[in-house]
Amino acid sequence: MPVATRGRCRYLIRLDDKQIRSEEAILEAELAELTARRNRLEAELRDSGTIRWDAELLALAGNEDASCEGADVPNESCKIHAMMDGQQRLLEARQTSRAGLIAQPNRKPLRFPQGQTRSRRLSARCAARAISVFH
Repeated sequence: MPVATRGRCRYLIRLDDKQIRSEEAILEAELAELTARRNRLEAELRDSGTIRWDAELLALAGNEDASCEGADVPNESCKIHAMMDGQQRLLEARQTSRAGLIAQPNRKPLRFPQGQTRSRRLSARCAARAISVFH
């Protein structure tokens, strides 16, 4: 908007922060997703059926209540709860899959060469560390 001062025309600029807020929301959602994934990977490394959620992620999730059920537009808390539920289901599915492969009676035991097992563990640890860098 032009403003006249001392015979000269100057312009006032109004900065719009909508794009910045939008990018911030996207980055926060990505951080929450990566944190949940890291928590699941750590549970896999511990060979645990329970994921230890980070306190910050739990704080973002808040309390899940009935308002998440059937909501047309889920709020951020509902989205984070859904993401955490998805990571828990993935952990359980992966454990069930591994247990099924190992327990098949007509199948040779699932064995990896020792170097390959170390490599898989190292890969999982590296993935968990890489995700923790974003946290």
